Amino acid sequence: MVKSFLQFSDEELEKIFERKFIISASQRTTLEELVKVLEGFDLITTMIQTDNFSIGHILPLLKGLKIELTNLPTLKFCEKIKKNLLASLEKRFSYLESSEIYNLAAILTPKYASSNIITDSDSDILERPTKKIKLLSYLNTPVSVLSQTCQTKNLRLKFTEYLCEIDKPCNFQLDNSAFWMKYKDNWCELAAFAKYILNVPATSASVERIFSVGGAILRPSRRCITDKVFEQLIFLKWNLN
Repeated sequence: MVKSFLQFSDEELEKIFERKFIISASQRTTLEELVKVLEGFDLITTMIQTDNFSIGHILPLLKGLKIELTNLPTLKFCEKIKKNLLASLEKRFSYLESSEIYNLAAILTPKYASSNIITDSDSDILERPTKKIKLLSYLNTPVSVLSQTCQTKNLRLKFTEYLCEIDKPCNFQLDNSAFWMKYKDNWCELAAFAKYILNVPATSASVERIFSVGGAILRPSRRCITDKVFEQLIFLKWNLN
């Protein structure tokens, strides 16, 4: 709304509100800076509430948002707001950055995998898929120490192959489902775990929408419309505009 408001010139605002000095130059600058600070939050909030975003998108998007805020030039009026938002992001979401599940989800999302494994310090993360995959029922059978060692080496090799493959231009544009469907036979364990973890939505918004629609359909006033309710609905319908 603020962004739309700023699209009007001072002359246009004077015509709309029929008076002068609707907004001063400093107020306009403040609003423009506020838009720069908040538009990233608006974009990401809108994106992750759709059905197409899993928890694999959370950490990369948070990382991108913090980089965008950090790279903003020094603001005249909203600098403190920017710093407070950065501090709030660190405080509220630091637990996600240390979460194995969220890190693995980001790594198994082809679009972001390379940017989430960039140093040797991430080598311990590469070993975690073996531990996590054992949660799947078909891998719960006991195995010998030698077999476990071979399985770990094999999985690390497949993981390296996966990281090399995702850098290819033909794969970068594929969504999660298309990518893992294409390579499910190449990396069976990774594909199984990706299917297991990337089906978790980024937020509960899509689930809440289902219950909201279901509640609207099944609420008592819908299932048992009395004469009074019917009359009120007709009245509201005809007076909608």
